Formats: sequence, C-alpha cells, structure tokens
Amino acid sequence: MYLLVNPNGSKYFRLKYRFGGKEKVLALGVYPETSLKQARDKRDAARKQLADGIDPSITRKIEKAGSIENSFKAIAEDFLLTKQNEWSASHHRHMKECFERDVYPWIGNRPLKELSAVEVLTTLRRITARGAIETAARTKQFIGQAILGTVSPQDAQKGT
Repeated sequence: MYLLVNPNGSKYFRLKYRFGGKEKVLALGVYPETSLKQARDKRDAARKQLADGIDPSITRKIEKAGSIENSFKAIAEDFLLTKQNEWSASHHRHMKECFERDVYPWIGNRPLKELSAVEVLTTLRRITARGAIETAARTKQFIGQAILGTVSPQDAQKGT
C-alpha cells in the first residue's frame, strides 16, 4: 500500500498486488477524505479476497456496475453501442443477435451485481443442449466482454 501524490497535489491511497501473474493496482481512496485507518481496512479486505482467490478489482467493477438499473441487458446494450464503431457491421450484428436469442431471455433482466456464474453456466448449457457448442463458447466470451467492457479505460488504469 502506498500514497500516490500527483503533481497537482492530489493524494490517492493505492494497493499494488499480483493476480494471475499480472501486477495490478487498486484504488483505496482519496486522502484526506479516506483516512489511513480506512485505507488499511480496505487493504486488509482486498488481501482477504486475494487469499480466497478473488481479484479485488473485478469485484469492485461488478459492485460499481451493480445497481438495480444496471441489468445485464442494459450493460450489454451499452457495451454494444460503445464498440459499434470499432467492429465490423457483421460482427456487431452477430453479437447483438447472439445476446437477443441466447442470453437476454434468461439473464437479460438480472441486475449485474446479482448475476451468478451458475446462471451464466445454465444459459450456456441451454445453447450446448441444442448442439451449438461453438456458439456457446463464443457466447461465453461475449458475456465476459460485455461485463468487463462496462469499465472505462480510465477506471481500468486507476484500478477501480
């Protein structure tokens, strides 16, 4: 844990850690709004998550996107809209159709914060049950991209 002091005088508590072989940084708060004791408590909570095999930055992203208005469908639609200019029209259409056909009917209205891995797995098993194994694999990737794509590049850099 350290205190990042920017040239403009702003101060941020940060925690540097490794997860999955990659070095990451987690924002713990802004000084003086966040006291040293609060930053240490957040650090301890993050260390406990790491000990349990959970990436604290992913947990933070899910919590940040977890309000009731943030259903999986709303998050995925926003993700598709943001990436529309980066992808070819056919790829964008394919992802949208995949979500509409295979994902939204089952988990589209679920708040992202409450969405569990079991629900995603059940959705993917419905796809494989009809013999579309490759579609299930791609859908799994699409779901992951949509969930992780809800975080802005600035937040990803900051570790929040």
